[in-house]
Amino acid sequence: GAAVSSGADGTARVWPLERGTARIVILLHEGADGAASPAVLSVSIDQDTVATGAADGLVRIWSHTRGTLTRSFQGHTAAVTCVRLHGALVVSGSADSTVRVWTLEGDGACVTSFSPNHRVFGVAHSLLGLIATVGGAANGDEKDRLILWRPMGS
Repeated sequence: GAAVSSGADGTARVWPLERGTARIVILLHEGADGAASPAVLSVSIDQDTVATGAADGLVRIWSHTRGTLTRSFQGHTAAVTCVRLHGALVVSGSADSTVRVWTLEGDGACVTSFSPNHRVFGVAHSLLGLIATVGGAANGDEKDRLILWRPMGS
């Protein structure tokens, strides 16, 4: 097993939990065209797969045993504040007030999206196919919300 952490320095670090293992894998997010590395705001791990959400609006998928980037998902227009791996899916939430569900299979398309009309700070996906989002207004005028959502086709 392993734990994963995110950092403002543009890295996600995978920490082994086995006794006697000291190898820490560092997954570096590179900025576009030589720009500074974007802060990694959220991480999720499932076996060898690590999903990261960053300030540049990208969701990145990594193999932590190889230490390599396997694909990136682009669709959010603001920072990706939360990601959650769930089987062959990754759910991402953003400061752009959208939740997107991406498939890790095939071409890695966005299979559905939802706008809860608030900034999204947390997402979860249940075995029943429900997606939970937590968030609130950027200006703080609105109370925090918990919304349960059933994507079309679930």
